[in-house]
Amino acid sequence: MGVPRSILRIPDFRRRVKLSKYQIDRLIFVTAQNFFLGHFKEFLQESVPFGVGYMAAYMRDQGENVRIWDLNVRSRAANDIAEATPNDGEGTVFGISCLTAGASQAHQFAKLIKEIAPKSRIVYGGIHPTALPEEAIEVGSADVVVKAEGEETLKELFRRWREGEDIVGMAGIVCRDDTGKIIHGPPAPGLIDLNDFPAFPYDLFDLSKYHLGMVLTSRGCPFDCIFCSQQMVTGRRFRYRHEQSVVDELEFLIRDCGQPSIYFIDDMFNA
Repeated sequence: MGVPRSILRIPDFRRRVKLSKYQIDRLIFVTAQNFFLGHFKEFLQESVPFGVGYMAAYMRDQGENVRIWDLNVRSRAANDIAEATPNDGEGTVFGISCLTAGASQAHQFAKLIKEIAPKSRIVYGGIHPTALPEEAIEVGSADVVVKAEGEETLKELFRRWREGEDIVGMAGIVCRDDTGKIIHGPPAPGLIDLNDFPAFPYDLFDLSKYHLGMVLTSRGCPFDCIFCSQQMVTGRRFRYRHEQSVVDELEFLIRDCGQPSIYFIDDMFNA
């Protein structure tokens, strides 16, 4: 005769935490300034941040209210954050992207955001946070790190936040659980087709601040060069845009913006 379950009191290890819904009203992408380029920065032409730009285009296409703060062309202070984030930041998500050269400034800016807008949420992305997600959470005040290619992952993260669903263990992200432990979700499945993207959102930038002769026509690279960090984001998978979308962008840059020359900045070493 078995012992009644009520006597055994077998614990139920399933999470019983009731999560509140988070209404998202605005999404502000932030590109951190690359301070550690030092004197070399004056010799580099400032291009639009393509990673952030395509993320912004994708999320805007999903109906999000999107804007971009590129700290390389315009600094932002506490008053900028306060003006952009009513109600202590409630309903505001900041998406911070950084390279290693800009990680320190990204962390400082994230801390300032949390001081001015404590109810906002901060999501990190880009190569450096993908490589060191714990740093972004422990040092950079990140609520979530989106690893590798982030468009579909960010879309799903927003859906879960709005529905009040648990995000711990979600594919493609790193975050803390309710005990404070940092949990790594599994890799996000699949890669988005570049031809499903809307056009690059040049309208979100002050084009007078940039050199507009740079175009991205593909993502990824099938090779395994030891000096390259790109495979942390795209692996060894290569995808390209349809020819007509590239031609349309070239026509815009040359005819409408007066750009005399074009430089292709694809991930492929010999692109």
